[in-house]
Amino acid sequence: SGNNSSSNNSTDNKTHSVPSSNNNDNPPLSPLVSSCHHLLKPNGSILGTEVAETILPLFPSFCSAIPTTTLSSTAVVPALASIDGRRPLSHHRVRDFILSDFGPTLRSLGYGRGNR
Repeated sequence: SGNNSSSNNSTDNKTHSVPSSNNNDNPPLSPLVSSCHHLLKPNGSILGTEVAETILPLFPSFCSAIPTTTLSSTAVVPALASIDGRRPLSHHRVRDFILSDFGPTLRSLGYGRGNR
């Protein structure tokens, strides 16, 4: 069990590891990841503030960052894949869930844009 005493979700100046995409076995990169790939440091890290400055003009909302087209012509790359045998979820299903189920539920509970 990790010692996670802070619940601060801010990305300011935090470094996150990003998998390398130079291996042919990796699935194609999403538009969001592709737009930030140049920010990747030689040690494999990336700064959250730099990512935010790069993606916010291109992807003003969470849903705008979810791919709406197939990323590969040879295979469907799931948005979420299970390790226990459950069916994977497509990007379309994740987007539909946010727009049709999750978003309306949050709004009905009084949460709106700008709330975290």
